[in-house]
Amino acid sequence: MNRRHGKRRIFNVISVMAIVTFLMSACGSGDPANTEAPNASKTEASSMEDLGAEKSLITLQTDLASVGGWLYVYDLEETDATAEEIQESIAILENRVKKRNRDAAVHQDEIGRIVIELPEMEDARDLLPIIEAKGAFYFIRQRDDNGNLNFSEDMGSLTLKKDIETMLSDGSIPVTGGDVAVVKRVFGTDSFNKNAPLLDLTMTEEGTEKLREMTEEAYQNDRAYVAICFDGEILCAPRVQQVILDGHVVITGLEDAEKMESIASAIEMGEMKVTLKRAEEKYFEIPKDDEE
Repeated sequence: MNRRHGKRRIFNVISVMAIVTFLMSACGSGDPANTEAPNASKTEASSMEDLGAEKSLITLQTDLASVGGWLYVYDLEETDATAEEIQESIAILENRVKKRNRDAAVHQDEIGRIVIELPEMEDARDLLPIIEAKGAFYFIRQRDDNGNLNFSEDMGSLTLKKDIETMLSDGSIPVTGGDVAVVKRVFGTDSFNKNAPLLDLTMTEEGTEKLREMTEEAYQNDRAYVAICFDGEILCAPRVQQVILDGHVVITGLEDAEKMESIASAIEMGEMKVTLKRAEEKYFEIPKDDEE
């Protein structure tokens, strides 16, 4: 996995109530207040000029030409992905998109790409972060067993010193999204006393023990830092001031509900086994009522 840099408020303190504060800045997703018409997105869509030619390669499960909506086609970055990994990822994607569009369809085309159909959806831009998230959610120790740094601060940015695969294998990532039992989306007061979206996480029984051991080790090692990482990006690195015993973590500092939903949905549905690379997209005009 590539290194990712995220400018964030860093080294927040875990309070006596064992609450982890995430301070996240906007992630370049554009102005959420942008009300640009769907036609603007059409200019970004790749050219699929002949619907008949599309169907020779992509067997559509929905007649998008009749009902309208969006078609997205993804290549897989992993060339060695197994059929089982691909099918598991398709199931995760299907769960993600059907929460927003119950008529959505996810399948493979004739050359192995993943196809997502979103019928009767005029604007799917806010759904793309949920679709394209790998869903890798990690708690990372500050140092490995040999004392080597796993992450550091460089000119105000948090930087991974090793790749994720290495840290997973050497025990530097004891807690993952798979250790989260319940994700709740709530609104409450953040550390600046402002109303903000929050994520309330409850760990599994096994995850609770892992988090206890991790924070106990950090606390005993001069109250070391723990990095919170999502899809290769360090969100923050709070300093452990108290051992977390109950497996309960509240994430604050989320600047918009869309980012919160992207992270929450990815954690809930599980980590994708493959990495998606958008290859094609097309908007089919939604038919207008005869009365209009």
